Amino acid sequence: MQFITTLDKRLRPGDGMTSNQDSSIPRCQSDDHLRRITLATLDNLPYMVKTISIPDYRIIFLNQAGFRVLNALGVEVTRETIGQQVWDIFPLWKEAYFTTFEEVRTQKKVIRLKDFSYGVENCITYWDIALVPVVDKSGKVIAITSVHVDTTERKQIEMEREKLLAKLEERSKELHCLYQIASLGQETEIGIDQILARAVEILPHAAQYPHVTAARITVGGMDYRTPNFHETPWMISSDIIIGSRPAGKVIFAHLEEKPDSDEGTFLRDERFLIDSVADHLGTIIEHRLAAQRDREREQLKREFYRRIVEAATGGKLIISEREDIAEIAGKPLKTWELREPSDVTLIRHEVAEIVCAGGMEESRIDLFVVCIGEVITNAIKHAGGGTTSLHNIDDGYIFAVTDTGPGIEDLALPELALKKGYTTAASLGMGYKVMLAYADKVYLATDTAGTTVAILMKNHASKELPSSPVVSKAMSIDLAI
Repeated sequence: MQFITTLDKRLRPGDGMTSNQDSSIPRCQSDDHLRRITLATLDNLPYMVKTISIPDYRIIFLNQAGFRVLNALGVEVTRETIGQQVWDIFPLWKEAYFTTFEEVRTQKKVIRLKDFSYGVENCITYWDIALVPVVDKSGKVIAITSVHVDTTERKQIEMEREKLLAKLEERSKELHCLYQIASLGQETEIGIDQILARAVEILPHAAQYPHVTAARITVGGMDYRTPNFHETPWMISSDIIIGSRPAGKVIFAHLEEKPDSDEGTFLRDERFLIDSVADHLGTIIEHRLAAQRDREREQLKREFYRRIVEAATGGKLIISEREDIAEIAGKPLKTWELREPSDVTLIRHEVAEIVCAGGMEESRIDLFVVCIGEVITNAIKHAGGGTTSLHNIDDGYIFAVTDTGPGIEDLALPELALKKGYTTAASLGMGYKVMLAYADKVYLATDTAGTTVAILMKNHASKELPSSPVVSKAMSIDLAI
């Protein structure tokens, strides 16, 4: 045999020994001696080794570990087993291994494979197997030695690790789902209907079997479902609670039967997931509805104040929105950055020159400049500055100031327009009263993001407007430009 021949070349009797070497070292006296050493070594290996003759496939060697392992697996083997055909001892091997044995024989190569076997009480043993060709001096394969290493313990560790990884992956999917649902609640630009529509698309991806899981969410008259949803025998649901009452449901459905689990075909963690999603959605919807009610109340209150202010000022002070003011004003002729008091004089001079060239009456230029002085002074004092712009409209001009100050509270708007000398800060004085007295219209948009004031002045006076400014000492307005 080739492996014996190789060992024989390496350990020939007396080879390499000198008179100075220790004569107590054992020496191989013959090929037969070497063969016995080799077989004894194989016989004492801790894993199963057997050799099968080729081409008759008879067992010609089985080590001690092989006897122990096979008997423990319920395969009755004795010393009489040696010499029997392998298919008689392992009938299932012929179908499973014959082709592989032939591949080892014809290609003269080592083949490694993994397998498992059932023992007593259906216990599974996992194997790493190496099939090694044994070649004679002529190069002919005369036997195959199979080495079976029991990897059951390692396999069990790997399987346990895979289970843990699979469980972690499931938890990761569930946490990601809950994170996505919670994130939807933070997207203030989308409504409840969009939140529910997107949530129902997210849900199946967090399920144990996402490809055969459908979802449905119902709230009030709204009904959202994945395209593949239909009622099946394998469903779980959870109530969406709004205001302490059930207002809808979150539903999971398996589209085909799956193995029984903690709750029907669903995991305990999937029950936790669907309950958490229902709870999240209930909280999001409650907050959205509360915010919507607050906005509606604010809109009603603001509309109420707007009507009072417009009625009390003869329609001259218009409580508006920034977008509406921008639409009325159109593109600016010129803009200025407002940062410090010295900017006031410069802006008033330049505005006066532009509107004069545009045909505004001289007396109305004075009125316009007074109003501009008031509004930009307020912006500097109470908002630290802002952006100003001049716009040309039909037969007149609009001067607008936008700041990023704290804005004017809704409750202050009627007082601001109606009460003489009222101010939202100590030094505003009668600025708005002056603007309302001199301008054709004053547009006001204010909220917590800042305030925009736009003064409209026509080129020619209307009969109801004063032809020249009348300024009281209490106003302390500098008319010099």
